[in-house]
Amino acid sequence: MNKIDGLHHLAICTADMKAQIAFFTDKLGMELVALYWMHGVENTWHGFLRLNDESAIAFVSNPDMKNIPATIGQTHA
Repeated sequence: MNKIDGLHHLAICTADMKAQIAFFTDKLGMELVALYWMHGVENTWHGFLRLNDESAIAFVSNPDMKNIPATIGQTHA
């Protein structure tokens, strides 16, 4: 069986990109390495914070995300 030996990025949706960036940079000391309009998705920001040289946490933010109720255990692949 193959084992996972790395992770490029973990993507998390957020209604407040500014607050996420502030928390992860100010409180956890992570570096913001990219912030740009997400390709192919209107009015959506995409931000990356460095975990290490190979991995990042990515945040995706769109104004409509404020209208999506939080659901525990919901995933997609």
